[in-house]
Amino acid sequence: MRRFRRCLRAFARHKGELIAGAGCLVVASALDVGIPLLVARGLNRLEAAVRAAEPLAVSRDFLFFTVGAIVLGTALKGIFRYGQRYLLIGVSRKVEADLKRDLFAHLTSLSPRFFAASRTGDLLSRATGDLEAVRLFLGPGSMYAASTLLLVPAALAAMVHFHPLLTALVLLPLGALAFSMKAIMPTLNRRSESVQAALAEISERAQENFSGVRVVKGLAREEWETRRFASSSDVYRRHQLSLGTARALNHTLLYASKDVAFLLILLIGGLGLLRGSFPVGGIYLFLDYVNRLFWPLIALGWMAGMYHRAAAGMDRVEEIFATRPEVEDPREPAAVDSIRGGVEFRDLTFAYDGEPALKGIRLRAEPGQVIGIAGRIGSGKTTLVSLLGRLFPVPDGTVFLDGTDLNRIPLRRLRESIGFVPQDSFLFSETIRENLAFGFDDLPTAEAVARAAEAAGLGPDLAALPQGLDTLLGERGVTLSGGQRQRVAIGRALLQDPRILVLDDALSAVDTETEAGILERLRRGSRGRTVFLVAQRLSAVEFADRIVVLDAGRIVEEGTHAELLLKEGWYARTWRRQRVEGELESLR
Repeated sequence: MRRFRRCLRAFARHKGELIAGAGCLVVASALDVGIPLLVARGLNRLEAAVRAAEPLAVSRDFLFFTVGAIVLGTALKGIFRYGQRYLLIGVSRKVEADLKRDLFAHLTSLSPRFFAASRTGDLLSRATGDLEAVRLFLGPGSMYAASTLLLVPAALAAMVHFHPLLTALVLLPLGALAFSMKAIMPTLNRRSESVQAALAEISERAQENFSGVRVVKGLAREEWETRRFASSSDVYRRHQLSLGTARALNHTLLYASKDVAFLLILLIGGLGLLRGSFPVGGIYLFLDYVNRLFWPLIALGWMAGMYHRAAAGMDRVEEIFATRPEVEDPREPAAVDSIRGGVEFRDLTFAYDGEPALKGIRLRAEPGQVIGIAGRIGSGKTTLVSLLGRLFPVPDGTVFLDGTDLNRIPLRRLRESIGFVPQDSFLFSETIRENLAFGFDDLPTAEAVARAAEAAGLGPDLAALPQGLDTLLGERGVTLSGGQRQRVAIGRALLQDPRILVLDDALSAVDTETEAGILERLRRGSRGRTVFLVAQRLSAVEFADRIVVLDAGRIVEEGTHAELLLKEGWYARTWRRQRVEGELESLR
């Protein structure tokens, strides 16, 4: 059970409910054993009364008393069974919710590199199906096991008391059932795991197609993707049928064993009844107890099968918990009262898995300055600005904010001070207003939202939408164009009023005229705010206070727009080429 230690600690937080649930289970199990004894005693007493020709009134009084006791016992058993399930299964649901919350919190602490290397469908399967299997094993499974441990010994003791030989004979099919279930369980486990894997594949394929529907349609791959999905569905169907076959065999063995036991009881008990050596209540008791014994055995077999699935699921969940965040809060955080926005890179060298991405970066941005960052694709621009928010581990003593090492600033404090707008702007399936206000516990004022939307150049778009700011977006904002999504993301960052604004090629999906309008509003609205402006289109960085050009992770050019044009380097050549392309485009 060592692999379930995390779960057991979570269960331990609900000791009171577990103890109360266990008490209900003990009482309900005692009544489960006791009520058949009452019935058997009543039948035996009535049989004796018939043979002795007792007065009807005496037998009737006894019958009414016995029936009343059975009704009362059954009602009490129902109450305690309800309490048992409400408390014990309720705790298992609470533990499942706790584990899902902890897992989600841990996932949000992991770096983008983890998610880039993981499949979304697989992560969802671990957070749902795997944890559900763990809950079923430790919650209902443990309850069934405890009930079996209480019920089976007591029922066997009563049966031995009535007829030891018949008890031994009845145990033969029960033992055969136990051996057959042990033999078939590995097959059930393997086929169950295959079903889970096939289901995860279907979920992943569906999720990718729904998210990438524009790509699928744009390349006319609907039929191709439908065939791929159908192929995955066929695999899932085959695994389900294979599992169903194994379960059918299991159920056949189960009911055959039960029927054999019933036949033995009727044969031996009936012969004893004819000879007067076996009371009718004994036959009822054996039939009832055997019926009750089979269900605990089924539960134990189910639990044995569920163990492997739960263990595999817990191992998969623990793999995520064992993945340590690359970036964590500092152990000795610096006291940061206010952030002005001064940033300095001091000989920063950074590598992804041993591959250098940045080399010896030296750059200083005074509070309120606009820094343009240009360069070829893959030159390290996005890596440089990503390190500002510590999305990846930053080497100590290389990046400073207002003179404080970035690694000593609490993550929440650091990231709240930075408004980051990536090129691939992600929007949630909410309204535009809610997307703009993402990050606020309470919605900001309507005036503040409107100002941010206007500053991001969303005014004309909102006027064309039927619900304006309250327009509901599709998944990932698919109902908007690329440029509109970028502008919503810019508005979201501006609404945070950060001291540092990072635009990572965030204007790539807008035309030059719209870009000029947004940049003009940014110039007016960003006074006093440090801005890092990454762009492929150099017209976006023209107004920057200083521009740096990266190549293969190094700063190869630095200066103002005018100074860089005089250097006749990559920046000047690219500027002239883009000017010619823009003029040709305007002539079309």
